[in-house]
Amino acid sequence: MSRQDGRKKAWAGAVGALALLCLCLGPAPAAARDARYAEEQRALENARYLFEIEGDNAGAYAILDKLKDSRNEEIRAQGLYLRGFFLEEQGKTAEAIRLYTGALGSDGLPPPQKQRLIARLLELNPEAIKPFREAGKTRGLPARVFESPSAAGTVYVLAQAGDGERATRLSVQDNQGMLRSLNAALTADEEVLDATPDRVLTRSLSRQRIFLRRAPRFAAVVAEEKFQALDGFLFSGESGEFLLIGERGVRLMRGAQTLFSHPLPGPGCVYHPSAPRARQGVLFCPGQGLYRADFARRSLTPLPLAGEAPSEVVLSGEYLALRYVDKVEIRRGPAFNAFLWGFPSGLQDPLVLGRGHAFLASGGGPLRAFSLRTGRLDWQRDIGASALRAEGGELFVLTHARTCLALDERGRLLYTYETGWTEEEPLLLPTRDWLVVQQAGGGRTRLNRELLRLTGPHREYLFHEVNANLARGDARGALKELNSLIALEPGNGAAWREKARLLPGLGASRAEQTHAWLQAARSAGAAPWSADPAFRSLSAGLGAAWTWKRQPGPRFFPALTGGRQFAFYVENDNQTLVVLDSRSGALKGSYRFPEPLDLKVAAWTGDTLVVSSATRLYLMAPLRGTTVLAQIRLRNPVGQALMLPEGLLLSDWNGNLQLLDLAARRPRWEARLGRGGLLLARVKSAGEVDVAEIEGGYHRVRLQDGRSLGSLRLPPGTITEIHAGEDLAYVGYNEGLIVGIDRARTAIAWQRDMGEQIFSLSGRGDQVLIVGTASKRILNLRGKTGAPQSQTQVSTYLFNRPVLTDEGYWIGTTEPALEKRSWAHVVLLKLPLTDMPGTPSLVGPGIAVSTLDNFILLFQAK
Repeated sequence: MSRQDGRKKAWAGAVGALALLCLCLGPAPAAARDARYAEEQRALENARYLFEIEGDNAGAYAILDKLKDSRNEEIRAQGLYLRGFFLEEQGKTAEAIRLYTGALGSDGLPPPQKQRLIARLLELNPEAIKPFREAGKTRGLPARVFESPSAAGTVYVLAQAGDGERATRLSVQDNQGMLRSLNAALTADEEVLDATPDRVLTRSLSRQRIFLRRAPRFAAVVAEEKFQALDGFLFSGESGEFLLIGERGVRLMRGAQTLFSHPLPGPGCVYHPSAPRARQGVLFCPGQGLYRADFARRSLTPLPLAGEAPSEVVLSGEYLALRYVDKVEIRRGPAFNAFLWGFPSGLQDPLVLGRGHAFLASGGGPLRAFSLRTGRLDWQRDIGASALRAEGGELFVLTHARTCLALDERGRLLYTYETGWTEEEPLLLPTRDWLVVQQAGGGRTRLNRELLRLTGPHREYLFHEVNANLARGDARGALKELNSLIALEPGNGAAWREKARLLPGLGASRAEQTHAWLQAARSAGAAPWSADPAFRSLSAGLGAAWTWKRQPGPRFFPALTGGRQFAFYVENDNQTLVVLDSRSGALKGSYRFPEPLDLKVAAWTGDTLVVSSATRLYLMAPLRGTTVLAQIRLRNPVGQALMLPEGLLLSDWNGNLQLLDLAARRPRWEARLGRGGLLLARVKSAGEVDVAEIEGGYHRVRLQDGRSLGSLRLPPGTITEIHAGEDLAYVGYNEGLIVGIDRARTAIAWQRDMGEQIFSLSGRGDQVLIVGTASKRILNLRGKTGAPQSQTQVSTYLFNRPVLTDEGYWIGTTEPALEKRSWAHVVLLKLPLTDMPGTPSLVGPGIAVSTLDNFILLFQAK
């Protein structure tokens, strides 16, 4: 039997089996079928029989022609499918693909039949089922998004904020995900309170007027005079009713007529409808109260709350979630007056309510799905969720790795889409059939939800044209196809990786090659704790000794703490410690702790590393294994720590100081120097330590026995910084004051008010002090007198501290770059980085710095 005959018989069997499958699936809803459905289904099977068995092509086509106008969508879809099969068998592949695509785009094929059809199209023409569609560009992320239901799916109005001189610009995203301008010419001082495709509710900031604009001309009609509305809401329906929420009251309006009003306890109240545009919901006044609202019946009823007021509410249908500082509480309507169930949660943990589940993600933990009715945990996944959106039976998850995941309510992964790395997360705008991903830069991409779900993880078809060009030896053609794919999926790591491999042969610049490797390394496909070639190539492009990718998570800048051979950092879950070889960047090992670490202690003593939690010190020796050597229980959480030859010096927030002998696991001495927290600095030339009380006090302490050699009351304020020179000690206040203390006389030598908040104070003995301020100034002060010697303005993250060396200091800038500067602030060296850096650290052979996009880079000392 020939391959053609075998394929023909296989397809004939598949079509026959699928026809039988459609008959066996059971009756469809009455609205979708009529009395002729069974007869038309038999006609389809007859057409297949005539074509396959009798060879009567004309008779088969005649039957299909009669079924083209069937009132049953399933019959029309299966007719297209069968006609496409007939054309393919006759060698008319292009026409067959067109009909297959039409059948695939309808709602008439059952999922198994669609899966088989996709498999066939992947062989014939992968481009025919490409689930991406471009959806244009805008100026960036909208300032506000207003959602409205429609019969065909969700519609959005996007408000692009003006700049004071230009008015807010409105656009409408229809149920197909396409964007068009809304012809509403607002004035520059109008703020949009709410909007639908046919109505816009605004307020004039200067004239204290409320305007209601209606399609098609959207002329401004005054709805209310001299009412300071802080928010508004448009209800659905023909009545044209809307809600105005002011500082002290709420008004239900129809045109210029007030239908209902009710006082409120204060400003900031927000209406949460039970469904988009519904008249039933809750009115939430943060810190003041919560009301059950039914504006159809003109009623507003306070809800009883036990204890503290919630900080946030989420309402979906009959379920209400109340978020508190440390928990989430679920209530059920219509009264919402009884506790149903609850779960511990932080204020920053994403929370959404789906059809039957509450979805809750924790910053360093899993995504959990709880049954709304019972509170039972149905499933959980460790996917690093940063934002959640529930829509139409699917859960969309944005991860810290800049990937969008779609899951069903059972937790099964349907598809993924790599959004790419931008400082702001993209906006997800789902409709019934499409998911629009709008990037911070203004790019918009439509994703066909059903096709993505059907193709699932099988994404090789995206590279069909790329591989075809490479097979022909056309590298430039392949690069063009890769660029098209990257435009639609900016974070596709496989595409960036292939592009990076092609660029050297096409004569691309080093910067372009490095950028491609950077995007490949950022992708979720480049796993943390791996020796991925993308990291080596990225290091070469940046001039770094090595690049390490940590676990993606909340924005966090871990500092690498260096020892003689190894360095360590703590992941953003605060419970995983990672040890790296300082010279090669290779993974030495990792430790998982049963509780979060606070890193008040993070130091090496010989080949042993020491870290702290709120209750314990943990000691580990990476050269001797990956087990914890010892745990030392703490009476109080550590305030600050210094690792000294004499032992580990610890302070707490109650004025206590102790020198701990790590080998003996017990204190050498203990002292009490105040009532609040203590800051510590080692005096290098003597066996002493400078101690500053954060509430304004100085102590000179002997390390041998903890004896105070002198004390001094300092000016009032909050001390946040301390530095020990040779003859003087220095303290810096949050309010901007710097005080130099003569250690021998235990007296104030000088004071200088910087005029603004200071964020860092460090120095080189008494020769120079380096001060960082709130306006991002870096100043060089003379240590003996406090006189300014030089200053500069550096674009840097406020809490990014300069790290001092003998020649000057290192600091990370938002360029992004790592700069080495002289004491006079002259830039001696500038090293490019992948994203905004944290505070650099000196590690063995060089200087290390972590970046916002989850990398740690080490540069050789130069």
